[in-house]
Amino acid sequence: MTDAQILGRMQKGHQEALEQLIARYQGYVYTIIANMLRQYDSSEAEDLTTDTFLSVWDHAENIKPGKLKAYLCVTARNKAKDYLRCRRP
Repeated sequence: MTDAQILGRMQKGHQEALEQLIARYQGYVYTIIANMLRQYDSSEAEDLTTDTFLSVWDHAENIKPGKLKAYLCVTARNKAKDYLRCRRP
């Protein structure tokens, strides 16, 4: 299944499309977050990875076809930045 097909099914509320998205991009999203959170526990990166996919699910109707991977990247980066901002003394 292509990214466009996954996105289309997510926009229609098919949960298995989210599962396919996670299977395809979990490593990609985790790597982005883990690289930004090097000094923190890996469980934080895992939690933020999950939050990223939930956010993409919640906002699937706003994602343009062909932009799914970029949306995942930006969302993951923003989740990590928000986490770091909250941890700053």
